[in-house]
Amino acid sequence: MSAYIAQKTVPFVLSVNISPGGIPKRPMISAMALRDGFQGDGRNHAKHIRPDRAISMWDYELMRVFAAEGFSLVPGAAGENLTVRNLNLHAMSPGPLLKIGDAVIKLQQPRKPCYVLDAIDPRLKDVVVGRFGFMASVVREGVIRPGMPIEVGDVGNNHAEMPAHPESNAANVLPGSRVIHLLAEPTIG
Repeated sequence: MSAYIAQKTVPFVLSVNISPGGIPKRPMISAMALRDGFQGDGRNHAKHIRPDRAISMWDYELMRVFAAEGFSLVPGAAGENLTVRNLNLHAMSPGPLLKIGDAVIKLQQPRKPCYVLDAIDPRLKDVVVGRFGFMASVVREGVIRPGMPIEVGDVGNNHAEMPAHPESNAANVLPGSRVIHLLAEPTIG
């Protein structure tokens, strides 16, 4: 199987997005996933500051469906920390562990849209119900970068013994670094 075909079918991180709070979240070169969320990422509402809601994720494929329907969406626009490809989050249930480099995150609960999306379009929060991704907890901390593969499975209690990903060295993180995302469009808000 060629690398091109593998990249088209293997789940991977398309974009890592953070902001001081609110939307949009901006694509980054990398970010350190900590137990309470990505380092440097803020949340405007206290209800979102919980370990079981440390990271928000959304499928790029669904984002593009909504963009084709006229909603202004690019990675990070709707506040997701991780924009992913080939994962099909909306078909998953709570519980699976996702290994991304050294980091291991656990899908906790489907993401529920709120009024914050009104800044994009007042209809969006109703349209994305049931197709808005997941909230996840951080089981093991680590650096996450765009392009990293996502291993899906129930690794149980063995997650601490999983081998480290060679590209997730925390020394390579550039705090506050920003990157122009290849899919970037004008920002919202």
